[in-house]
Amino acid sequence: MPTVSALLAHSSVHLELLAGSADGVAVNSVVTAESFDRIARAPAGSIVVVFESAATRAAAYELDVAIRHATDRHLGALVLVGRAALPVTSRSLADRAGLPILAAPAAADVADLVLRIDRIVRGGAADTLVRIEAALDAIQHADGASAEELVRRASEALSTPLRYKSLPGTGASQDPGTVTLRGTPVGSVEVVAPATLDEACSVVLPALIAAMERELTAEFARRYAPVESRAELLAQLLVAERSQLPPLMTQARQLAFPTERTHIVITVRARDDDRDIGASRALLETVELAALQELPRSSDEWNIARPPGSLIIVRSVTRDGHQLRHETQRDVERVLGRIPAGHRSRLAVGMGAAHAGIEGLRHSAHEADSAAMSALGRGHFGVVAMFDATGIERIIADLATSPLSRRMFEEVWRPLETGGQARAARLIETLSAYLDMQSSPTAAAKLLHLHPNAVSYRVRQATECLQRDLTDPDERIIVHLACRAWLLARRAAP
Repeated sequence: MPTVSALLAHSSVHLELLAGSADGVAVNSVVTAESFDRIARAPAGSIVVVFESAATRAAAYELDVAIRHATDRHLGALVLVGRAALPVTSRSLADRAGLPILAAPAAADVADLVLRIDRIVRGGAADTLVRIEAALDAIQHADGASAEELVRRASEALSTPLRYKSLPGTGASQDPGTVTLRGTPVGSVEVVAPATLDEACSVVLPALIAAMERELTAEFARRYAPVESRAELLAQLLVAERSQLPPLMTQARQLAFPTERTHIVITVRARDDDRDIGASRALLETVELAALQELPRSSDEWNIARPPGSLIIVRSVTRDGHQLRHETQRDVERVLGRIPAGHRSRLAVGMGAAHAGIEGLRHSAHEADSAAMSALGRGHFGVVAMFDATGIERIIADLATSPLSRRMFEEVWRPLETGGQARAARLIETLSAYLDMQSSPTAAAKLLHLHPNAVSYRVRQATECLQRDLTDPDERIIVHLACRAWLLARRAAP
């Protein structure tokens, strides 16, 4: 049999305890009373709802008499519509008798209130129905409410403690309480122990999740719409030929993209998952969402782009200095910390050095991609690999920022990579050392700790594969630079 305390827990009836104790008081029915005279004829164990006209106009002595009659009749409780307080004597009588005196809002519809109380008292399907109706009504009339506010309202209406827990993750989830944003799980709605997910909660939960996802999507769009516009521009700036930069720079000024600042670029790549071709893409989307939520959004300092196969994060600042890279690294590591360990172990992350201006942006982007590719090839996952080159290596890195140079270098690498990365690394390292030593097998052998015959054999393998004439100065310099660029891209320090 339901109790008065259980009735008070139902926010759908909006009752407040004025006096007496609700603990352990059982109720079996609900009746109405237009005057206090009706109380003397109410059945034992019932809740009597007294109309506002009688409840608010009653004098103190009338309330005292009504409480004595209710006590003698062993009623479950009195509900006074529109009565906000009791006289001292009435409160004392109710407390001594242990009779719950409840208050309902003056604006309450008595018929609706009695219907709701009756459903709760009768329990079972009727109780479930009234809780579902109250929760759905609370969700429907919560336009513009935050996700947390939606959960709070549903929790009150269901009389079940719910909470929203932010849990960034990746991939699909079978949990019915999972909340997703742009296809990525960002949290879950769960019942606070020791409560349970009963039938009413199970019915309401899908509607609650849908409302939360709509609100989160709208909030995301409001917050990041300018970011997404700059993301498209950023992707073009990084791959365009130099002759195409002037119109893009005009567009950058219109979108307030800070090209003139000092830039540090971070590239994130995901190791391919043979079991699921879409897994890498989903993982990069998760990292993008974590970055948008975690990185500080001040003065357009951070921007994000999604070129095919990778994620690019750019920090643009008006200052430079030794601490800048360390601060940026800590920020990126904080983003990685939001990714579950099992998925973080598939991420290769590279960070370039700080460079100023649009050319500096492109230069840092190439360095970051080289570092990420190096980490990917060497199996260094879940950490930030730093690009650190000096002297001629910086010149080679700068050459590689040009799409034309990259295409020329790739034409050299591609035939060597057809036999696998291990074979390509062996041949390119030998060929680079051979050209460094003015085409001397003996000098290259000393550098590589090999026999001169081994160097000659490898060089012959490489030249046959490349089908290039190394006696031609133009051919030789292109092959030499391509080999140095390939090695440089795989030498980033994690």
